[in-house]
Amino acid sequence: IQIHWDITWVCMTLTFAGASLFGYALIGISSAAWTIWRCQYDIAPSSLGNEWRAGMLFAAVNLGGLPYGWVATRVMEHFGRKDTILYSGAVTFGGIFLSGVAPTYWAQIFSRVITGVGLAMVSSVIPVYVAEMAPSDRKGTLQALWQVAINGQLLLGCIMGYWLLGADRDLKPGAYCANPEAGLASMNFVLMVPGMLLAGGIIVVAAK
Repeated sequence: IQIHWDITWVCMTLTFAGASLFGYALIGISSAAWTIWRCQYDIAPSSLGNEWRAGMLFAAVNLGGLPYGWVATRVMEHFGRKDTILYSGAVTFGGIFLSGVAPTYWAQIFSRVITGVGLAMVSSVIPVYVAEMAPSDRKGTLQALWQVAINGQLLLGCIMGYWLLGADRDLKPGAYCANPEAGLASMNFVLMVPGMLLAGGIIVVAAK
């Protein structure tokens, strides 16, 4: 009975942390990052070129995640499920941390590509691990938890954005960038903290 509970607990924790990380780092941060990054990297919507540059900051995650999808099975077979989960947390943590301290536009692009690789690892290996290891009478619940956790982190991302952007949160990016009280670099790092905590949680669970 104890072994049964331990496996269920591990699967539940990984499912929650993995889905939450995927939801927050991929989509949840968008409401605040859309404004913060436009101001921080001077790409306010003044030209069509800036619209493309802003869009690339979000598309860069897919540029990292898509190529990994081609080798995901080989990576899992080579390193095993547990080690791949550990590496997925480490890669995602590194990408999100770099994103939080990126000083330039291209540094942020690079960070988002790394984050995309990590999220692709997380979203491919954790469901496989849970499908293989979870007790059969818990698999349906854990699958539902994955979806619930993703949506919960979308909400958290909106709340973080609402809090970080402050009283001028409803201004368009061009007007918000003129706000002298906006500590953009600090806001960007704080926005990334929940993602780093979730990735760290995956590392801790996988390391055990």
